[in-house]
Amino acid sequence: MTSILTCGYCHIDFPSGPQSCPHCARPSLFPNVIDAAATKEVESLSERYDDALQHAKQAGIASELACLEQVANQSEACFSRTIEELSRLSSSDQELYTTHYQLVGAGARIPANNKWDKFRGAVDEKVFPNYKEHIRFALLTPNGMGLNYYGDCSFVLREDMIAHRSSAFEENTMVFMEKHEIQVMAVLPTGYRSSWDDRGKLAVAKLYKRLTPGMKEKGVAALLITPKTRQTTDDFIEIHVYGSISIRTVSYVTIHKQTSEQKKRRAYQLRLKAMKERLAALNIQCKVES
Repeated sequence: MTSILTCGYCHIDFPSGPQSCPHCARPSLFPNVIDAAATKEVESLSERYDDALQHAKQAGIASELACLEQVANQSEACFSRTIEELSRLSSSDQELYTTHYQLVGAGARIPANNKWDKFRGAVDEKVFPNYKEHIRFALLTPNGMGLNYYGDCSFVLREDMIAHRSSAFEENTMVFMEKHEIQVMAVLPTGYRSSWDDRGKLAVAKLYKRLTPGMKEKGVAALLITPKTRQTTDDFIEIHVYGSISIRTVSYVTIHKQTSEQKKRRAYQLRLKAMKERLAALNIQCKVES
């Protein structure tokens, strides 16, 4: 549900979609952050969080739950893309990370003939009413790694550049809508999204039933992101970042394991070396998995 704001200057109400007051044009806040901070959202998430604490106490996993919250609070926002995208973004400050809607709108991409692209617009409009085109999608990672499915490079974002404009969501929004069988005209259930600072509470509310007594920190951290298998889909906490992302928004990059063919190709290695040098000049570390 769209939050209703009151402009601090002209005192006229308006829906949270615009990034500035539509009446006097003074800056507003980021609408995804506003929606996550709505009273009903916060109260519902607190109820889920309290239920998790109560369960943990009864099940004897209070320390494991505390570990989960700490790990989630220390986790970072990350998205994965191809090495070609890394090359483009690292080539200049003028290059920006583009969204699905920007690419389609510019005639640079044709939507795929699958359920994801067919229903993406309806789902995103419901979760991000009147501002879906401005959202960049990432996930919460405890180890700097994203999902290889989306590309062989993981981009971890600087917290100081995205915390103020980011919100967290229970899971992939498409999966969420399908799982909860939410109809187009139905009201979204509350308590499944949070501010960036409350991402630990959201992780606890989502994952507490997967904890077991004696679980080590590594196992707890692994709950935050589960790659797709033949039996299951990807599972992660989704991060929604409002506004543009450039290479300057990135903290560090990890290039996933290279194939034996890539290691042998001189052109690939020279290209990789050049990218690492460009990133180093920007104080962005580029890690290459062995």
